[in-house]
Amino acid sequence: KKYVVVPLGYHARHKKIIFSRKTEEGKQIVYDVFAAIDFLKPDYYGYLDISRFQGETLELECDPALDYMFEMIDELPKDGVYEEKYRPTAHFSASYGWINDPNGCIYDEDTGLYHLFFQHNPVGHMWGNMHWGHAVSKDLLHWEEWDEALFSDEFGTMFSGSAIKNKDGDMMLFYTAAGGHNNLMSAGTRFTQCVAISKDGGKTFEKYANNPIIPHVDAENRDPKVIYCPEIGAYVLALFLNGHEFAIYQSQDLLHWDLLQKLTMPGDDECPDFYPLYVDGDPSKKKWVFTAAHDHYFIGEIKDGKFVPETEEQRLHYGKNSYAAQTFSGLQGDDGVGRRVRIAWNTTHAPFEPFNCSMCLPTQMELKTIDDELYLCSYPIAEVKNLWEESKEYVGMSDLETSLEGTAYDIELELDLQEDSVATISLFGMEIKCNAKENQITMDGASMPLFYTGDVLKLRLLVDKLGIEIYEDQGQVFMCNGAISDYTLNQLSVKAAEGTLRIANAKIHRQENIWGK
Repeated sequence: KKYVVVPLGYHARHKKIIFSRKTEEGKQIVYDVFAAIDFLKPDYYGYLDISRFQGETLELECDPALDYMFEMIDELPKDGVYEEKYRPTAHFSASYGWINDPNGCIYDEDTGLYHLFFQHNPVGHMWGNMHWGHAVSKDLLHWEEWDEALFSDEFGTMFSGSAIKNKDGDMMLFYTAAGGHNNLMSAGTRFTQCVAISKDGGKTFEKYANNPIIPHVDAENRDPKVIYCPEIGAYVLALFLNGHEFAIYQSQDLLHWDLLQKLTMPGDDECPDFYPLYVDGDPSKKKWVFTAAHDHYFIGEIKDGKFVPETEEQRLHYGKNSYAAQTFSGLQGDDGVGRRVRIAWNTTHAPFEPFNCSMCLPTQMELKTIDDELYLCSYPIAEVKNLWEESKEYVGMSDLETSLEGTAYDIELELDLQEDSVATISLFGMEIKCNAKENQITMDGASMPLFYTGDVLKLRLLVDKLGIEIYEDQGQVFMCNGAISDYTLNQLSVKAAEGTLRIANAKIHRQENIWGK
């Protein structure tokens, strides 16, 4: 059948599950994973897709050995899925298992589908056994999970990467093979960069026969991000090397790569993204943006065939729980710039659930000149408004207190905050302080600077079961903090803790459950 059912315990001892086939030379291991197996009283279940071995005879064993017969099924159970206590209402999360970095984000114009791949552990609620999970959407909001796209092999487990279409219209996934992480299959193997190709719109992928396309360079080099660069007349691939060092490679055919340059981002590491944007939407002012996992960034240009940063290292995200954001390819049109949408991993854990973690809501990326300074801005995509089920508006108040009946909200605030004032926003038990005296917003131990439009502080708050995303002004700074919402405190209050406050406008939009539950 399609799946091996693995009984799991939150505190059980991890065991190795090994699949092998017999050959003339002996036993060949074809798949292995670690799992916290508890066959006496499992807390939840995981599901290993072994459909790629249909027609073969495999031997299954455990280390240490278990006196247990694994069940097999053809369909994943649906009862209770997307109804769990901590399941986010309006944010993507996998039906089962742990997720982390978004991978291979791509829009396929031929099918009208957005493809979101992601780091996935199908047999555990914590990190490990890295596969590429796969989900598709027509609107970037409502997602349908497809089968796992990439499985571990003799080169290693499947770490992060990106996607692009080649000249033939084939979808190509560029990924890191993390040698040694499935140590029975890849013992002694180092991290390399590989590719897999789909000729059927992303339904199935075949790994390139001549992998790796970039051999080991340094330490745990990883996270290839691929894009076409017309200024160079070639595809370029941004890669994390080690410490705070990154590399950019170039290629004409997406398979053979040469080192173009190296660059250092002192405040950040891993998961690079690299893409062009127009400054203030002006096609005559094209810049390139280089970001890394913690959302530090450079803005620059391509000069003499290389990326040249023109700004100091800047910071976009100031919270604790947005990480490894990646932009979607396929949306940019003929000029290669076009619309730039991205999605990030919300690292907040869902305690003791058969799934864990989620994605932030997608955002639109723009370069904007604000007070004569150039900023990379990230702001919720316009489509988020399609999730609004019910809206309320309040105008011209000194304070606000209202009950909230749902679990996910999109809240727009315009606060007239005097320079000696401190405003407190309490939302499902989570407290946000807007301190004009110290020029910062703080929440759950994280802080970011204040930006005003005139005398008004504009905030966009997106709250769900695993925390709050706060976007300020035009999106030049934001934070995602993952304090779990307390729905016994189902209120929003906005008031002055010090000085005076005027709430110029407050719009409260309850969001629908994207899973239809």
